[in-house]
Amino acid sequence: MESLGISDIYSNIDVFLCILVRFFAFMTIMPIFSGQKIPATIRIMMGVAVSSLVVASGTVGEINYEQTAIGYAALILTEFLTGFIIGFVVYFMFSVFHFVGQMVDYQLGFSMASVLDPGSGEQVSVTGNLFYLAVMVLFVIGGGLDYFIKIVFDSYSIIPPGQADLFANGELAHDIVVMITRYFEIGMIIALPVIGAVVIIDIALGLLTKAVPQMNVFVVGIPVKLFAGLIILGMLTPSLLEGFRLVYNYTVEYTDVVIRGLAQ
Repeated sequence: MESLGISDIYSNIDVFLCILVRFFAFMTIMPIFSGQKIPATIRIMMGVAVSSLVVASGTVGEINYEQTAIGYAALILTEFLTGFIIGFVVYFMFSVFHFVGQMVDYQLGFSMASVLDPGSGEQVSVTGNLFYLAVMVLFVIGGGLDYFIKIVFDSYSIIPPGQADLFANGELAHDIVVMITRYFEIGMIIALPVIGAVVIIDIALGLLTKAVPQMNVFVVGIPVKLFAGLIILGMLTPSLLEGFRLVYNYTVEYTDVVIRGLAQ
C-alpha cells in the first residue's frame, strides 16, 4: 500500500483510532507497560507514536464497517480484544515465573511472607517476585520488548482492523489451552529440583523421627528445609537464563500461532 504522510492521519482518524486501541490493549496486559511505575504519559506517547508509524507506512488501508456509532463501537471492541489476546500470550510468559516462585516458597516455608510487586501493585511471593524481576531484566536487555512491539506492528498487515476471528474460533481456543498447559509444564520442570529436594528432606526427617522419637521434628525440620532449599535455589539460579530462553522461544512460537489463528 502507498505510504501516507503524517498530515494524512487526521483524514484517516478512524483508522488511527483502531490501530491505537489495539496497541493500547496490548500494553494494558503487557507486564512491563501495565505497571504503575510507568507514567500514563509515556504509554500514551508510545501508543500514539507506534500508531502513527503504522498509519504512515500504509500497512492499513480503508476499513469496512457499518457507518454508525454502534458499528464503530463494535470495531473498537474487536480491536481491543485482538490486542488483549496478543498481549495475553506475553503476559503468561511472566506468569510462569510467578508460578515457579510460589511453588518454591510453599516448599521453603515462605508462603506466608509476601512483598509488593512494583508492576501490578499486588502482594506476591518473595521468590516469585525475584524471578519476575530477573526475567523482566532479561526480557528488556535481550531485545524481547523491541521484538514484541514489532510483532504488534506487523499484526496489522496480517489481521486488518475489524477482520479478527474472535468468536466461535475453536482452533484458537484450543491453541490457547495448549499454550497455557505447556507453560505450566515448563514451570513444574523449573521448580522440580527444589520441590524434589524438600520432599527427600521430609522423608529423611520422618525416618529420623521414628528412630529418635524425642527429637522435635518441627524445630529441626524447618531450618534444615530452609537451609537446603536456599542452597539448591542458589545452585539453580544460573540455569534461570536457560529456563527463560525456553519460555521465551515458546512465547514467540505461540504468539505467531495466535495471530495466525485470529487471521483465519
